[in-house]
Amino acid sequence: MLSSLDLYNYVLKIEKLFFSFYSVMHFLCFLEKCQAEKKVGPCRASMPRFFYNSGTCQRFTYGGCKGNNNNYLSEEECMKTCTDFAITNLIDVNNQCNILPVQLWLMDCHVSKLCVVFCAEKCLAPAHTGMCRGSFTMLYFDASTQSCKFFTYGGCGGNRNRYTSEEECMSQCKDGKRRSKGIFRRNHLVLYHFLQ
Repeated sequence: MLSSLDLYNYVLKIEKLFFSFYSVMHFLCFLEKCQAEKKVGPCRASMPRFFYNSGTCQRFTYGGCKGNNNNYLSEEECMKTCTDFAITNLIDVNNQCNILPVQLWLMDCHVSKLCVVFCAEKCLAPAHTGMCRGSFTMLYFDASTQSCKFFTYGGCGGNRNRYTSEEECMSQCKDGKRRSKGIFRRNHLVLYHFLQ
């Protein structure tokens, strides 16, 4: 059986692999939907459309066939699609410990949504004093005992398994939804999803 620390390290490796893959796919989709040149196509229809070009959406006349994905019915749709592509808008590493809705961009860019747990560090990581030499009494969640314990935090660095009160620590790590013998059920499902 994996210890809490082994599981934590394993989850971090999976998250790193997933987000590397996610970043590449996200970037490729951005190129396809927002960086491709305007393409009128060979047909002779006259359809008003918009394409994204250097931070703005510009009108063009689409011929009706053999265009590309940088082709929008409205300026609003064009701007929303291409300004929402920033990965930092989707992933907030300081977010509360919960499931983040992450859009998975593949081929046509909107194949499916995948919920990714991005909070293993908040409750599975060991206590870490950090790099600085301050002396702050904080709490960390000990997954092996399912309890919050005191430790001395140096004031910088460290990890996200660090709380100022027992109430905050327990609410993040030991509420009914997240407890399963020291392992997050949600993390377990993510592991299962990646290992299938």
